[in-house]
Amino acid sequence: MTDTTEHLQERLMDLIDGRMSPAERAAAEAHLAECPRCRRESAAMGYSQAALSRLAREHDQPAPVRPDAAVAELPLRSRPATMGRPQHRPLRWLAAAALLFGLALWLPNLREPVSSDWPQRVARDYAALDSGAMTLALQPASALQMEQSFVAAGIEFPMRVFDLGMMGWQIEGGQVLSPGGQASALVVYRNPDGQALLCEMFVGSLAQLSPAWQQHEHLGIRFQVYRIGELTAVFWPEPEGGVLCVLISSMDPQALIELAFAKATQHL
Repeated sequence: MTDTTEHLQERLMDLIDGRMSPAERAAAEAHLAECPRCRRESAAMGYSQAALSRLAREHDQPAPVRPDAAVAELPLRSRPATMGRPQHRPLRWLAAAALLFGLALWLPNLREPVSSDWPQRVARDYAALDSGAMTLALQPASALQMEQSFVAAGIEFPMRVFDLGMMGWQIEGGQVLSPGGQASALVVYRNPDGQALLCEMFVGSLAQLSPAWQQHEHLGIRFQVYRIGELTAVFWPEPEGGVLCVLISSMDPQALIELAFAKATQHL
């Protein structure tokens, strides 16, 4: 049977990057909720966008300086032949970008790595933490060390861990999870009253989530809010692209939304 459904195709990147009007975005999100093919393609593009962000950061790092100053004193004909050759780093970077674009088109035929049940997943993670079933394998002394621990543990997508001490929340620890085979970086904060705040980061986009309880926009960043029992979860896209961050807690929903606003805009 021929598929006559009108798919989003090239408009998916406009949706992921937030370049659609509110009406267009609402229509696209409604289509994604009903179309597994477009959800798979959106997930693949999210993976590629995160990988390209990582390649761009690596490309921008300066090349190491050769410590052998004596080479500079050699006559031109005596210098190693490789010294005059261009590094071709931009060409390698563009080749990698082309490869990732092709990967984005190929991945949808394999599996759907991000699904709309992430609100339920993070709620289960919070319940496991609250019951003591989850252990925090990573317990560094600072936010920077937590980021380094995530990288050492195999997290490859761009992510940031913030110190929320000025807001009354201290880092308790972290863990790398792999729900459905997809890696996520989890950080647990706790306030002086012992209340837990769970932050989780993973590759994905808001378009891949189920319809939200509330939607907000703050300083150009979109937020989707979910209620799962007594828990509230707030999702938003990280500025590097292709990565979602979520805060979930049993605290007052409005207080959590305002905390998410503050955390999401710390880089601005």
